[in-house]
Amino acid sequence: HGTDFERWLIARSFRMVVPLCRLGLLVAMLMLLVVDPLLFANGTWGDRPQHRQLPVWHAAAALYFAVFLLYAPRLAGHRARKACLAWCMALGAALFTWFGSLSWVLSGDMSTYAIFLLTMVCVFSYPGALRRALGVASTAALSASILWFDGGSVFFTSGAAFNLAALTVVALLLDAYLMAMNRALFDEKRLVEHERARADAVLFNALPMSIANELKRNNAVATRRHERVCVLFIDIVGFTRYAAEHPPDAVLQVLDTVFSAFDT
Repeated sequence: HGTDFERWLIARSFRMVVPLCRLGLLVAMLMLLVVDPLLFANGTWGDRPQHRQLPVWHAAAALYFAVFLLYAPRLAGHRARKACLAWCMALGAALFTWFGSLSWVLSGDMSTYAIFLLTMVCVFSYPGALRRALGVASTAALSASILWFDGGSVFFTSGAAFNLAALTVVALLLDAYLMAMNRALFDEKRLVEHERARADAVLFNALPMSIANELKRNNAVATRRHERVCVLFIDIVGFTRYAAEHPPDAVLQVLDTVFSAFDT
């Protein structure tokens, strides 16, 4: 059950991460090729060392998204996809921790890091404690980098440190809630598939295969007109005991012989 749940989570994560990476690549390329040159040209950026890191970060982000989009479609096995998601989360955490530090030093804002933290919780449906550990580790790394590069006085007195800690706690609680929802969804999905298999078994036992397939496909069976139709009911004495004492193929052979005698 755990293995099936993990496989389902990994496949679901891939379906959600791919369009997100396409959007991220588009935004990173737009910033790198259009916004960055304009801001440097008009003098908005350039007076601080961190400004020169922003184009580097945009290039790194574009490379990050592009590599995932090129590499992910080639991964067919569960183990390879699981490892790819782990690396994607780890590199994404490092990348956005770096950007969070730059954003704080330049503007005192960490909204982009907050978006990443919540996105990692909501999109990466990865089993185990890796996602939670990365969230806590990236927050600790971001706090340490702010203390190292910015002194940390405003970080603590403005309430930003408390907000960052609260955001991390909220992300952990949301992670637990979403994982419980994912498991409930998976269990319901398996229950529906089981009931559907039971219904199909009853359908194919009661009807010929062609009729059953048509009924499943169209929810209806097209009527067919036959000029000569005969409905035959037969009560075979002792057949119940005979069917219980003989294998199914022998029982079917007897029924075929009996009914074929009337097909003249």
